[in-house]
Amino acid sequence: MKRLSSQTLVGIYKTKEGMITTQFEPNFASSMFPCVDNPEEKAVFKLSVRVKKGLSVISNMPVERIEDDGEKLTYVFMDTPRMSTYLLYLGIGNFEEVVDDSAKPKIIVATLKGRSDKAKFPLEVARKTLAFYENYFKIPYQLPKLHLIAVPEFLAGAMENWGAITFRESALLADENSSIITKTTVIAVIAHEMAHQWFGNLVTLKWWDDLWLNESFATFMAYKFGAKVYPQLGFDGLFYFIETVSAMLEDSISSTHPIEAKVSNPVEINELFDGISYGKGASVLRMIEAYIGEENFRHGVINYLNKFKFSNAKGEDLWNSLSEISRENVNEILKDWITKPGYPVIYVSAEGNKIRLKQERFSLVPLEKFTYKVPVTLEVNGKLITKLLDKEEDVIEMNEEVKSLKVNVDRSGFYRVYYEDLDYVFKANLNDKELAGLFDDYFNFFMAGMVNYNVAEALIRKLMNFKGYITSSLISQRLSLLYSVNPNKYEGIAKEFYLSQVRLWKGSDDELGKMVYSNLIEGLAFIDYDFALGMSELFQYYDRIDPNLKTASVIAYSVVTSDVNTLMEKYKGYTFDEDKQRFLNGLLSIRDGTRISQVFSQIHEFKLQDLFSIVVGYAMNPFTRKTFFDFFLSQFNMFKDYAIKVSGGLWGLGRVISEVVPYLGLENPEEINAFLEKIYQKELDRDFRSARDKLTTLLRLK
Repeated sequence: MKRLSSQTLVGIYKTKEGMITTQFEPNFASSMFPCVDNPEEKAVFKLSVRVKKGLSVISNMPVERIEDDGEKLTYVFMDTPRMSTYLLYLGIGNFEEVVDDSAKPKIIVATLKGRSDKAKFPLEVARKTLAFYENYFKIPYQLPKLHLIAVPEFLAGAMENWGAITFRESALLADENSSIITKTTVIAVIAHEMAHQWFGNLVTLKWWDDLWLNESFATFMAYKFGAKVYPQLGFDGLFYFIETVSAMLEDSISSTHPIEAKVSNPVEINELFDGISYGKGASVLRMIEAYIGEENFRHGVINYLNKFKFSNAKGEDLWNSLSEISRENVNEILKDWITKPGYPVIYVSAEGNKIRLKQERFSLVPLEKFTYKVPVTLEVNGKLITKLLDKEEDVIEMNEEVKSLKVNVDRSGFYRVYYEDLDYVFKANLNDKELAGLFDDYFNFFMAGMVNYNVAEALIRKLMNFKGYITSSLISQRLSLLYSVNPNKYEGIAKEFYLSQVRLWKGSDDELGKMVYSNLIEGLAFIDYDFALGMSELFQYYDRIDPNLKTASVIAYSVVTSDVNTLMEKYKGYTFDEDKQRFLNGLLSIRDGTRISQVFSQIHEFKLQDLFSIVVGYAMNPFTRKTFFDFFLSQFNMFKDYAIKVSGGLWGLGRVISEVVPYLGLENPEEINAFLEKIYQKELDRDFRSARDKLTTLLRLK
């Protein structure tokens, strides 16, 4: 075997801590052994691994026997079921394991030595997740054991290898000293990867065109599990805030693609791991579930899994199953949504007893127009009605005058709503999610140039003292974006909103309230120097303060001091990723742009998985952007080499171009556009289009 690389995070690689691990999805298994590296080509795998004594080996199946030849140990594993190459796993290291064998299958959390103290919480989550899914799918988990493995350097958040799921440490390890945000993330990621044990592993996509089916379903199920088992954490609202909102933004520019996208090469495959495949796909599934009913949806899924288990399937196989069970023409609606890019905005007007609906494709830049089959939900004078809008315009006639009206009830639909008169809406009883959606729609109309800033600001002021965790979180996120684009223009409204909301949420004793308060003070610490000055006093007590205040204390210290040396020492000195991430956030929040050279002179001290966050962070930070602009352009070849090497292909470079370049363009749009022309690569055309469209949108906000 070739010498293992410690400069990449794909294929088989070695971390700085000495752990050998694999990441084969989508097509990196062939870098370790000869194989037909396609998901449809399934095989039974028999692994034997010879290692030095003192090392342990983990794979998909339990160890059958260990052979000792006096010099080394050979771990021989049981045969796997028939499965795809991308799901095979091999891990070698000095592991500690925490085991739950209270029921079948045995669940094991594996960490490097000294890190298993945080294994109890994920072990409990995994056992609850397994019970939930076995009950939901009515199919037992298929393997004798399930490993959850904390990998110290990992490119993605996690990977669903059958029976041996790998995670970033920050996405798996948590305890009573972890923040609620960390615990919520751990729950969501574990639930996502465990859903794949059925949807993806037991039944596998035929080709990567249907990647979205794997990822969207796992995303959809993770939030369903969270909402049922951990209702106090607000997973139902988080689905909209985290998945739907971000996917709609990504789906509004020319680099978007149909959910079911045709792919033919590795770059295209890797580019599909995006918000469309995850968030939009999951949102469409949620829309269909609302349309046909939860039980019909569940039984359709069960029917599908039983029909194709240990085999491969296409998206249409699931649609056929859902249609068969529900006796609704799901196929026709879904085909429309998965084969067309984008989504509509529904224009709504009311007069007397008539409601007029008109649709067109929403976009932040000019794009090809489509008409969609939209399952529209409305609440008129308190009564719920549904309408399949499958043409450009339609009229609904009521039996009474329309006095109150809201469209896209509970934000279950993947579309925006533009009201001719907002008075009708505010007379309706809008819940937190619906208010958040109303604001986000109009903020996007502002970004698209459909309304002016005064409309968006008026909504912010109307909701300034509204206490709702989704609305509060979404408005604060959008104000952070505006502040990043132009601090001088937006500092006043941002401070006003944050200070008002901090007063509302301060003293919350419930988990959701603490999580919202934590997010708010982190944002306020970055934009308000006076607030940061007080908050930074907590930095010296970092190890003793409430874990939900720690990130804010680090950001505040950074804003006040730009003390790169102390923050670097902290980053290097702490063991767990949760702490390292906080100090990384601090390093990215400095106000003295000249200090970034100190950070890049120590780039080798960072985990490879953190490099992308660093370049995006300094581009988004308005205080470091100008300095980083010059540094990035002069050192572009270095960034290019890092991105390609770490990600295993050009797609890593594409991600840098798509996410970093638009913010740098705020400094000098002409120079950045000329730079994009100079470095253009046809294989990354989508990423170059994304960068240009995002820059166009950001410049509107400036």
